[in-house]
Amino acid sequence: MTARLDEIKREITAQLKGAGSGTAKADTARSRIAGLFRKSPRKAIEQEGDIRLREVEAMRDRIRGLYGVPDNPNDIWVRGGRVMRTLSYSGLLGGVTLSALPDIAGVVGRNGYEAMLGASAPRRLIQAARQSADLAAASEWLLNARAMRLNELMNPYSKVGGFERGVAEIGRGFGWANGMIPWNTAWKSLAGALSMSGAAKAAKAVQTGTATKAQIRRLAENGIDLTMAGRIADQLDRFGDTRGRIWFSNARDWTDPDAFLAFRGLMTREMDISIITPGQDKPLFWSKEAGKFLFQFKSFAISANHRILLSGLQRADANVAAQVMIAITLGGVVSNLKADIGNWSRKEGAAFYADALDRSGLAGWIFEANALSEAATSGRLGISAVTGERLSRFQSRSQLLGLAGPNVDLGMNIMSATAAASRGELRQSDVGRVMSAVPGQNLPYLLWLSERVEEGLGEMVGAE
Repeated sequence: MTARLDEIKREITAQLKGAGSGTAKADTARSRIAGLFRKSPRKAIEQEGDIRLREVEAMRDRIRGLYGVPDNPNDIWVRGGRVMRTLSYSGLLGGVTLSALPDIAGVVGRNGYEAMLGASAPRRLIQAARQSADLAAASEWLLNARAMRLNELMNPYSKVGGFERGVAEIGRGFGWANGMIPWNTAWKSLAGALSMSGAAKAAKAVQTGTATKAQIRRLAENGIDLTMAGRIADQLDRFGDTRGRIWFSNARDWTDPDAFLAFRGLMTREMDISIITPGQDKPLFWSKEAGKFLFQFKSFAISANHRILLSGLQRADANVAAQVMIAITLGGVVSNLKADIGNWSRKEGAAFYADALDRSGLAGWIFEANALSEAATSGRLGISAVTGERLSRFQSRSQLLGLAGPNVDLGMNIMSATAAASRGELRQSDVGRVMSAVPGQNLPYLLWLSERVEEGLGEMVGAE
């Protein structure tokens, strides 16, 4: 990105030449803030330029997997943090596939009627899904990329011992145990198939001069201008299958490499938005070791804020309305199923609707902020003060978990149980806290076994 960085530097130089000596009055938010502190225009421009350069370089390095790499990857704290994150993931997210049911709404929200009517041509839909898997979604099957990003488990190579290798393998294999690998692959393939068909129709509409504003906007937000749309349409004329409701691109046969890359980029982006996969929407700090440790399991909420809430408010069309209804309905289903599996009482009334909205993902990080507010005020300020109950997603977590993340909470649970055992005051609840670190202990189909093991351990150590 040397050329782009040089462009920013030239703009900084041009602004410095035109800067006066008074208080900063530039149009950017940071420059206005600088003006409040009575910085000179030159100082404000220099600081603004430094920030822009650092941010662009950081985003580039994050794509390349270089940002946030610790100076010493073999430091004991770095290695320990990775082990803790993997144990938290494999010990706490056994039911994550059930929680992912509202993902289905995202496919409808991004693709509209084609997502609803595609079932009328199941054979063509399956064929299109296979093509999208060939182009992009197959990486989920092999790499489990979405789960690794959501749970901050992607790390550069480092020297590790046998125990760490074993824990890392558990983390990689856990995507099969909890069902997330087949779930992500299936729904990303479907989202890719529908976006492939929709983009192909949009490109052909551009070629024939019948494209709607929505079609042009959809192509443009994926980096495809009218010229590139015409090139894609030419390839579709030669190699595509444009019969029926679902169109095939047959992109592997295309002879225009630039058109192929643009089209594949569109499909990959649409997959990652439909089935939320965190990317550049995460704060840069979260890509560093400390950020990964403290904010594990928070990436979905941040990405959902951009890719569901803000995106939906900007579009505000019939597809978004359908997405909202489906997501809240499925959120309610998740709430009830989680209660049944965990032997909790189902939510009712206002508490149920708040829980359904939280489980839907539509609110982005708003309910994460609500959890922090409730933790800081002991429940006096937040949604539970209105509904009378904590949201089910947070009711099994300690107050500390909302403030410091699952890894600190997990460590504190183990320390608390150890201290209780040393005093001869071990309780069955302490045994349960230690069990939460055991990989797979909360997989829905193994809960009966986990409960028996927990009870047996409690009896063996004489827990009250």
